[in-house]
Amino acid sequence: MPEMPEVETILMDLKPLLAGRRIVSADCADPSAIKMPGAHGEFCRRVAGTTIVDLHRIAKYLILRLDTGDEIVLHLRMTGRLVYDPDGEQPATRERVALKLDGGGTLRFVDLRRLGTLHLVRDARRLPAIEALGPDPLAPRFTARRLRRLLRGRRSRIKPLLMDQRFLAGLGNIYANEALHCAGIRPTRRAHTITMDEARRLHRAVRRVLRKGVMHGGASTRTYRRPDGSVGRFQEAFEVYDRAGAPCPTCGEPIKRIMVAGRGTFYCSRCQR
Repeated sequence: MPEMPEVETILMDLKPLLAGRRIVSADCADPSAIKMPGAHGEFCRRVAGTTIVDLHRIAKYLILRLDTGDEIVLHLRMTGRLVYDPDGEQPATRERVALKLDGGGTLRFVDLRRLGTLHLVRDARRLPAIEALGPDPLAPRFTARRLRRLLRGRRSRIKPLLMDQRFLAGLGNIYANEALHCAGIRPTRRAHTITMDEARRLHRAVRRVLRKGVMHGGASTRTYRRPDGSVGRFQEAFEVYDRAGAPCPTCGEPIKRIMVAGRGTFYCSRCQR
């Protein structure tokens, strides 16, 4: 699943291409992608003729704000992709929704497993799924002290807690693995045992790996691609994720792989306590 750095990369790639462009028409090859009253017919009617005035992100959600005040809210889920087709001629394989733009060009929502969603709403922040999100770890107000307060009294293991979008918005399996290694914290630790010093390290580590992911254009481990079809490069900088048996870059100990809450988990038994 694309995580925060992948969505941020998509946002940065698309913003100069889409901001100020008029949507000539919308085609819904797969109406089940549209999650709103009236479904695809209402969606296509309301977006046709509108202008995209801004793009922004909330956690893993990408939001296109229109000049009518409506907002298109996209969540890519497991295999969703946004493809910018400058010619706008041929539909893409597994295409679900296409927005045809003035001056040529089409934004295509492609989704192999058909789990991604689009909403058309007046205020994305009022969507129940977005209202339920935890803090954005890159927001200035998210401090180490706030993280420590959130951890206090939590008896769940730290890695699945970091991946819980109601606790912290935007982290998935890749970045949780990398952040815990960077912080020197074992993924099976109970959250309430994290000390203030460890919370500071974890706070720095989460922000560091997310920014590093953005700097590398995201991680293309499976289906993720940037809107122009190019791959991200963060997978070339992994320290533990998907590196079972390889030496830890810090101490040389072989990286271990275990299952935690049903997800493949990678860590160094020497560096992470």
